[in-house]
Amino acid sequence: MEAIFGFLLALLLPASSGFSPRIHTTKIYSNSNSDSILSPENLELLLSHPNIDNSLLRSLINSPAQSHLFSNWPPLGTGDGSKISLVSQLTSLSNAYPKGLLSYLETAESLLHAASKNINPFDTYVPSVPKGRVIEHGEGDRSERALRKTSKLEMDSPK
Repeated sequence: MEAIFGFLLALLLPASSGFSPRIHTTKIYSNSNSDSILSPENLELLLSHPNIDNSLLRSLINSPAQSHLFSNWPPLGTGDGSKISLVSQLTSLSNAYPKGLLSYLETAESLLHAASKNINPFDTYVPSVPKGRVIEHGEGDRSERALRKTSKLEMDSPK
């Protein structure tokens, strides 16, 4: 869980913050294509893995705000399992979030920007306790049926 939190924190913080996930880092190779943040070998390693969303990977690499996740990676053959694990986790997070990780990042960025300007979308709302009624144990038909079901379950359960 700590690793996932670290990766999410790294996604949200700008590259200038100096935070990066715990991956062994050394100077990487650079090339002239749009994926120059990664060496061609590391990029091929990730693109060829079945658990990695290639379009998500390319979007994160090409995003100036997220490219720090892939900077300073060691050459192919060093820490490959960690590299694949990171991008697989990002793919899993993207699949788990309703509109994907990129949407999550856009929303987070806009909320952080609003917070930095002291903009609170809930300023006009006033918290209140909704009106309701207190239901006593055994009160009403529903409570009696629920109590009977619970008692029956307790009697039927193995001891």
